[in-house]
Amino acid sequence: MGGDEFAISIPAEDARQIVTIVEKLLNNLTVPITINDKYYSLTGSIGLSIALKDGSDADTLLSHSDKAMYHAKHAGKNQYRLYISDIETSKKASEG
Repeated sequence: MGGDEFAISIPAEDARQIVTIVEKLLNNLTVPITINDKYYSLTGSIGLSIALKDGSDADTLLSHSDKAMYHAKHAGKNQYRLYISDIETSKKASEG
């Protein structure tokens, strides 16, 4: 992972549980913090991939969540996106 990127594995029963956790993470990131009397606020971009649905090995899941994260970054601050195989299909079609 890059200097400002990290991965989290979330065991969950369904996608709604994951979305709830991700939304809490994004909300907590935006809580301003104070360091040396200066206020700082963070935002995040999160890409999600679902084990077995989007891949069966760590490398594939990380690659797919990375692609989803870049779609979240392009959507604006403090966003998350699920990996969708159409992301790949759309990219290839536009290149052709």
